[in-house]
Amino acid sequence: MHRVASPIKHYTLSIANVGDVEAVLCRHGDALLLTRKFVTDEDRDECQRVFKSDGIITEDNKVNGTTKNTRMLGCGYLYPHVIPDPYTNTIALRNDDEFIIIANRGLWRYVTYTEAIEQIYVTGNPVVAAKQLQDIAQAYGCKENVSILVVRLNTDKGPS
Repeated sequence: MHRVASPIKHYTLSIANVGDVEAVLCRHGDALLLTRKFVTDEDRDECQRVFKSDGIITEDNKVNGTTKNTRMLGCGYLYPHVIPDPYTNTIALRNDDEFIIIANRGLWRYVTYTEAIEQIYVTGNPVVAAKQLQDIAQAYGCKENVSILVVRLNTDKGPS
C-alpha cells in the first residue's frame, strides 16, 4: 500500500547578494527585505573589516578611493579589502508570497520598498512594472545605473 503524498507543496527560496543590490519579497502585500547591503556609509562592521585588512576608506566613503561597496564581484585588484563573499538567506515560501523585486541602489535610493510594491500592483505586468520603476527613479533625479528585475512567484494571486 502506498501513501498519497500531501497535496501541499513546500518551496524554499535561497538568495545571495553583494554590494548594494537588494531583494524585496512581496508577502501578502507587505515588503520583506531578503538581503543586506555592503556599503561603507551604512555598515560599521564592514568598515572595520576593511581597516583590519589594511585598507583605507577615503573622505568620500570609498574603499581605497574606488568604490563604496565592501563586497562585490569583479574587483579582484581590491582584494582583500573588497571581497566577493555574499550574504545568503533562505526562507520558506508561502502561498501569500507574490513577487520579488531585485534592484540596485539606483532604485532604492529614490523609491521605498512599499512604493515599488504598490507600483507593481498598479501595473500588473512585471516587465512593464520594472521599466516604470526605472522611469520613476529617474524622474526623482536618479542619474546612475538602474537595474531592476521583477519575478512573479504566485500566478494565482497578485498582479496579473
